[in-house]
Amino acid sequence: MLEIILAFFLGIAVGLILGLVPGLHPNMAAFIAAVFITNNPLPAVIFLTAMAATNVISDFIPSIFLGAPEEGTEMAVMPGHRMLLMGRGYDAVRLSVFGAAGSCVFIVLAMPAVFLFLPSVFVLIKPYTHVLLIFVLSVMVLSEKYFFRALFVAFAAGLIGIFSSKLPLGNELILLPILSGMFGLSYLLLQGTNTKIPKQTLFKAYVPEKKSALSVIKGSLGGIISGFLPGVGSSQIASFFATSEHKDENYIITIGAIAWSNLFLSILSLWLIDRPRSGIAVAVSSVTDVNFSVIIYIIITLVAATAIAALITLFIAKNSVKRISEINYRILNRLVICTIIIVVAAFTGFVGLFLLFVCTALGIYANTASVKRSIMMSVLIIPTILFYIGV
Repeated sequence: MLEIILAFFLGIAVGLILGLVPGLHPNMAAFIAAVFITNNPLPAVIFLTAMAATNVISDFIPSIFLGAPEEGTEMAVMPGHRMLLMGRGYDAVRLSVFGAAGSCVFIVLAMPAVFLFLPSVFVLIKPYTHVLLIFVLSVMVLSEKYFFRALFVAFAAGLIGIFSSKLPLGNELILLPILSGMFGLSYLLLQGTNTKIPKQTLFKAYVPEKKSALSVIKGSLGGIISGFLPGVGSSQIASFFATSEHKDENYIITIGAIAWSNLFLSILSLWLIDRPRSGIAVAVSSVTDVNFSVIIYIIITLVAATAIAALITLFIAKNSVKRISEINYRILNRLVICTIIIVVAAFTGFVGLFLLFVCTALGIYANTASVKRSIMMSVLIIPTILFYIGV
């Protein structure tokens, strides 16, 4: 029992660090789980699950305050950063956490329906997976104002996804330079160095209960869909479910809900359909065979870690906003850029740096060409389509 408790709190600590430091990802820390693998792999599963849940929650602080997102939070940068520049950075983090925590409650309450229907749904749609992915990508591109620019971005990102799989980098690391370049470094470089963060307040916007509940439900359902469709992550689903929100507050709640439910279903799919849908899920499956008893431990860990991470994240955000307006944003911007480059270099070497710069160039083009950055997630969708077609 002591080993399990230690694994739980260490997972929260590691997840918090990975969430707060731009450019880091829980996939990089999966190897730490090996420390807990003895005759009983359960502590490793607890560690990975607690780390993943905490990472999802704490990710919103750098995503909103620094504009350097992780996978799944990149769609929250613009509305979140917009609220930050209005002096409402804490409120943006609060709403993100509310969305994730709300999704946790909704998914747990809907668990019987999830267990009963989702395996059958997966069996039904599996032969048409490539068709669904083509549909998702087509809608994303056709909905753009500048169609040919969006088509170019999708094609270029798809090529990067195809050729990057040939590079001498492990699957757990390949997304680090890709996502850091497309969604982190490119955005930071375009921000300029004259941005001044205004004095922040602890203002809490009132969001009608009905609308906030609908945002949570919408995001949760979106996360379920992305958790089952390979290659479709939170950002693609956000382009369908979140962009219909007309207010930044509801948008951010939806994004938080999508991120949490996507994590939950990606792990739950190990038991429901015997398919991992995330790096963390792959790590869990490598530690042990996932049966019903393991799933119960995973669910309890996810709920407990989410509750603790939510409180810690709100505490950190509340104390950060008091000082963030005093920070020299030029120095902060450059520090985050250097951190991303150093992390990529340390974990992926020269090959990763080259990939980082290529993806950064594409990210800069997408931003300056008025193309939604979610289009660049075709870096995952196109290779997945080709895989299911058999090419």
